[in-house]
Amino acid sequence: MELDAPALAVPDGAQASGGDAVRTGPEQRAADMLAEALRASCQTWHCIDGKSRIFLTRDGDWLASDEQAEAVLVDNIAGLSLDQGRLRANGKMAKRFDRLLKAGREPVTIVMPKKDWEGHVILRSSAYNDTTVGVLAYDSENKADAEFASLEEAFGLTPAEANVVHAMVNGYSAAEIAEDRNLSINTVRVHLRHCYEKLGVSSREQLWRKIHPYFLI
Repeated sequence: MELDAPALAVPDGAQASGGDAVRTGPEQRAADMLAEALRASCQTWHCIDGKSRIFLTRDGDWLASDEQAEAVLVDNIAGLSLDQGRLRANGKMAKRFDRLLKAGREPVTIVMPKKDWEGHVILRSSAYNDTTVGVLAYDSENKADAEFASLEEAFGLTPAEANVVHAMVNGYSAAEIAEDRNLSINTVRVHLRHCYEKLGVSSREQLWRKIHPYFLI
């Protein structure tokens, strides 16, 4: 049997949505403790993968998030504002943002332009319960190089060989790797040959398919 997720506290300055009475006493304290636990969890996940997480009511009331989330959303997205604890989208973005708040168990993904119109912020939401959604947010311009679990341990690569593989899957050519690492092109090619042999591949495409399951963030 699937259990309903517990209700979250309405944050300071925000109005209770949907006509709900504001909780008091032990129920409110329990909700406050849950909200604080969610804030700590959001911050922990941000430290792991660099993406912000936010919990919102279906009306857009801001319930819990990591410390960086407001800068990612409110300071960064065109047509998005935070008014008395409620996140609002204006103009053309309103209908798109409304889809995010109505998400069910199937995730909803939207793309919103940044205020400088250089890139976008990607938002992905899923229902936490009937009244709340969880939102994942990240800036398309902040994508770091792909990171993988230890390729040395997984495939017996040397640190130098693993370094070359990391560079290859992040789009660097052999010549660029040689220049960036201050190596000769022949040294890079020897490393690549050893990597291909150890991984049992013969091309960059096969290399990517082989190590993709080890992708971390």
